[in-house]
Amino acid sequence: MNLFEKLAIIKHFKFKAIAGKKSSTNWNGAGEGNVSTSIKDNKLFFKEDGFFKLDENPRAIKIFNEYIWTQLSNNRLRLSHSRFGYDSEIILFELKPIAIEHWVSSEAHVCGNDLYSAELKIINSTIKLSWIIKGPKKDEFIAYTYTSPSTK
Repeated sequence: MNLFEKLAIIKHFKFKAIAGKKSSTNWNGAGEGNVSTSIKDNKLFFKEDGFFKLDENPRAIKIFNEYIWTQLSNNRLRLSHSRFGYDSEIILFELKPIAIEHWVSSEAHVCGNDLYSAELKIINSTIKLSWIIKGPKKDEFIAYTYTSPSTK
């Protein structure tokens, strides 16, 4: 099963957000929720729906993200955000393998003064996606764990 096929069967996510020393966001916390997926042609529509809780605040915040994974080839995937709908996707970056089960973004995504990059590792049926966000006010690390029903 290739990475695109593994992403298509994901049903659950958890993540930990860690603000680094240079961050002004203090965005430390954890989240989790469910993932629903659908495929059309070479695109995987990936919807996350869940909750996030800051370490300093016991109140959970509802979160919702929609991504599009596009299979460009067997060893190239593109990740886009569909914040403004599936017809207005924002390309974040392409991922390429540096080993069979280890993928990295080929270039960082520029958003204003911030740079977003990612690293993805496949561990059995689990997918670990780490985001690194650097900028004048940002120094963030977000570690996602995606699981299918058999690994939850």
